[in-house]
Amino acid sequence: MKSILFSAILLLSWAVGAQAPATAPVALKDEPHHHLLFENDYVRAWAFGIAGHQATLLHNHDLPYFGVAVGSADFINAVTGKPEARVTLTDGQVSYSKGGFSHLVRTETDTPFRNFTIELLRPQGAARNRCVKVIADSPLDCPQTTASPLGAATTLVFETEEVVCSRARFRPFSESPAWIRSPHGSSPYSTNPN
Repeated sequence: MKSILFSAILLLSWAVGAQAPATAPVALKDEPHHHLLFENDYVRAWAFGIAGHQATLLHNHDLPYFGVAVGSADFINAVTGKPEARVTLTDGQVSYSKGGFSHLVRTETDTPFRNFTIELLRPQGAARNRCVKVIADSPLDCPQTTASPLGAATTLVFETEEVVCSRARFRPFSESPAWIRSPHGSSPYSTNPN
């Protein structure tokens, strides 16, 4: 009888110990792979990077944001409450999320994953694709021509009610500020200090 009781206690303690402890997600500012680059009343820009065979802490994305891949990437996106998903990005690829979730990112190859994450600090309203497929359930709505105020080859990527995201390609050795403009014509999102 004592051996059965001991075996039951041992089995129960093993089963409890085998369950992974639930960890609370940290705020994005407390996730050590995210480094704040710039912040104003409209956006908060982060540089993100993990080496091959590493993972982030479980962290929150409370706000809508877009990301721009720096180099190609192949990683696992583990969103709380959803199955893990393998994600492959190309250099310069833009992604968009409404936020409101927590996840961790893990690389399972030798290739690092780097991007810029741009949090949008104001409510964005509906998002739609323009000339690049960023939002899965939104058709492309690309105008015939895209003129750039900077004289570069510019492509409209996507927009919300608050932000128009464009991609510009510059000639080598040319200079220009990074910019995101409001669809209302003003440019409160410019990173140009002048």
